[in-house]
Amino acid sequence: MLGALAALTCAAALVPAAAAPGAPAIVGGAPAAAGSWPSIAYLRGTYHDGNGDAHEFACTGSVVAPQWIVTAAHCTFGDGSRPPEQMQATLGVTDYNDPSAQVIGVDRFVPDPSYNADNQLGDIALVHLVSPTRQPPMPIATSGGSYSDTRGAPDAAGWGATDENGTAFSSRLQQAYEQVRSPDECSSLIDGFDPRTQTCAGTNGQTGACFGDSGGPLVETDSSTGHPALWGVTSYGPQEGAGLAPCSTSLPAVYTLVPAYAGFINSTLSQPATASGSPPSAAAAAVPVSDRSMSRTLACRRARKAVTAARKAERTARRRLTAARRHIGGAAAQAERTYRKAHRKRVRAAAAASRRCRAS
Repeated sequence: MLGALAALTCAAALVPAAAAPGAPAIVGGAPAAAGSWPSIAYLRGTYHDGNGDAHEFACTGSVVAPQWIVTAAHCTFGDGSRPPEQMQATLGVTDYNDPSAQVIGVDRFVPDPSYNADNQLGDIALVHLVSPTRQPPMPIATSGGSYSDTRGAPDAAGWGATDENGTAFSSRLQQAYEQVRSPDECSSLIDGFDPRTQTCAGTNGQTGACFGDSGGPLVETDSSTGHPALWGVTSYGPQEGAGLAPCSTSLPAVYTLVPAYAGFINSTLSQPATASGSPPSAAAAAVPVSDRSMSRTLACRRARKAVTAARKAERTARRRLTAARRHIGGAAAQAERTYRKAHRKRVRAAAAASRRCRAS
């Protein structure tokens, strides 16, 4: 599911939002200083799957009005089709375990109507807080404005995995400079990239997004004010689909392009929210993200990687079998055995992934 990075898909680490497909924290970054991201929010939610099992997940977001936070749309669908049963925002701190944090419940989820979970287009949403936050809103970038690169200063932040394999986590907010790529470069690197509604960012071989960063901010400098404006919302990472480590810095992460959705954001802020769903207890107490849940999530990712590797091996064996059948001799029989073995391994890997991902 930055979700599925998505997710650059969503941690006790930071457990990624279940809907993000490779959803993406910051790899190659550094701890953010207190007050450096005053508008950032740590979002933690819970839901039950079809079997009645409870799950926790976390995302990042940005305050854009006293009672509104922008995040990724996949963060507002706990089981992929319904909103979380509970969610709360932790604000005003760089360590989400800091007892001085402001913690506020969420009571409404408003994903963009165009959101498509299959390709992660329209991956942007607003969540409504039950009471106003003290934190200042971040200006949003709009179409027609003049924005520029932050010139090496941190332009992305989030909580969660800090290594390319997505296994090391931190409760400290991480920040980094991620190079914002041109639409043409993003399109050439990422299948299915839509330059009208998405951007991509990452400094090759140095920094990038990872699990737990879903919904987090990518900023550019507003030329008219000299201040940062919300330019992108962390959506997903394409790395695993390219055969790389899930959070490899060899490819940039995909971000929802905020100027393309400024109309949706502003219209939502100016009208009473229509909830896609409301938690039964909006002001619920903190929901701990368990080590067990984290282990299940990581096991799911490893299982999916095993399926990818098994499929690759099966395709290779099939090609060799086809080639061997063109020749007379015993090579075809051996190739047939190799292919059948690869096929069985792929089937077992897929079954294991199905079991483990249902439990994650």
